[in-house]
Amino acid sequence: MTTAQGLKVAFLSGVHESSINTDESATVAATYYSQADIDTLKATKFPLSAPNGVDVLLTTEWPKGIENASTTPPSAPLTTASSTIAQLALALKPRYHFATSENVFFEREPYKNDTGSQNPQERQVTHVSRFIGLGKALNKDKQRWFYAYNIVPMSKATPDVLNATPSLTTDCPFWELVGGRSNQAGQKRGGAEDNGGFFWGDNQQPNKKRVPDNYICKRCNIPGHFIKDCQEKPAPPPNYVCKICNQPGHFIKDCPEKDQHQQQKPPPDLSSCWFCLANPKIEKHLITSIGTEIYATLAKGPLVSPESSPIPGGGHSLLIAITHYPTFANIPYENMESVTSDLANYKESLRQLFASYGQDTAIYEVCRESFTGLSHAHIQVVPIPKELSSNVETVVRQEAEEHGYALIDQRPQNGSYFAMELPNGQTLVHPIHPKERFNLQFGRIVLSKALGQPDRKDWKMCAQTEDEERQAAKDFKEAFKKFDSNLS
Repeated sequence: MTTAQGLKVAFLSGVHESSINTDESATVAATYYSQADIDTLKATKFPLSAPNGVDVLLTTEWPKGIENASTTPPSAPLTTASSTIAQLALALKPRYHFATSENVFFEREPYKNDTGSQNPQERQVTHVSRFIGLGKALNKDKQRWFYAYNIVPMSKATPDVLNATPSLTTDCPFWELVGGRSNQAGQKRGGAEDNGGFFWGDNQQPNKKRVPDNYICKRCNIPGHFIKDCQEKPAPPPNYVCKICNQPGHFIKDCPEKDQHQQQKPPPDLSSCWFCLANPKIEKHLITSIGTEIYATLAKGPLVSPESSPIPGGGHSLLIAITHYPTFANIPYENMESVTSDLANYKESLRQLFASYGQDTAIYEVCRESFTGLSHAHIQVVPIPKELSSNVETVVRQEAEEHGYALIDQRPQNGSYFAMELPNGQTLVHPIHPKERFNLQFGRIVLSKALGQPDRKDWKMCAQTEDEERQAAKDFKEAFKKFDSNLS
């Protein structure tokens, strides 16, 4: 089916008919699907003028083999995974695939799509697929059963969106269905007599490009190989400092202390991150909008109360990265543009909302990784009455001087920092040096004094009941609706 907005959705309920017991025939129509249903869906014709595949696939069963190539597979073996659903996923190439039969939450890394579904209409695609396993609704095992995301229909998405390949993307996990391990997207698959394209082949790849006689590698200045085949390690920029040992001269991946660092620092448990949507304890009733890379939520214990603000719900908002990045400075290069673009759109939308109620905007950010690894990239956006806007710069400079924080006007290229965007458009930044004792509540302290409400510097002293939080979020969403670009 295709929604009015152009979203292509495919769905298949129940389990395969091979699971039918003789005494269950009366319930077949409601709880089982047939091979004919699978074949019909697999034979879906996509217009040549549109990308091949669907936006969303909804099934009961998990696809068999979905854990292949994943670096974080499900902790327990899969008991309900189906090869027919794997065939369906291979044929329909969904951008998002949701299933529930395992009754556990599992968000797999994105994977590249492959060909081999035996559909004559099949074409190679460039978009990746994401699989999300969900628990049963309201389950008692506290397995997450909801998933928040925002998606632009494939028919309306720009090429840079469809061609984006996140850093953790793996090969297609359904290689058993296509006669071998998945190749890179767009690579020709060899036949039985041409096994040179596989690592076990005896033949050299016939299409390997020959190095011209006059070609000299620009990295080592030695002829005979392309730069991509050079054995010499690339040198980092002069101002680059390794974040493991804090020494220049090498990248993180080449750090001599890398192995020791990784052994000493176990990966953080993101299920306890306050801002990760994968955390079952996240207070989702405060979420007011979900974008492509960013989601918005009202602050818990807001600096500006709904009773004192002309903006419905108060307005004090957090803009949070949907993916767990420690800071906005730690976003992989290939994702940086899409994240910063979505963040900028949200900031501008909130500025327009605040302006419609006669308010200016102050924004602050602490860009610093925590020792626990659970810092999560976010900024705080606070409405400021126009008559108090000039106070913000005065107070931030006074407080910075009292705390011994030097202020500059640009974010540093490397390292941690505190940044505040003032109502007048100026940005003041304090570079946070290693081992510096920086007060993470500095931004809130500044704005509480600028607003003449220093007693609200501690969010715990501004706590609301859950009913009050729900009402504030409801009121804010209604006011924000006409400014939210994700709803237009």
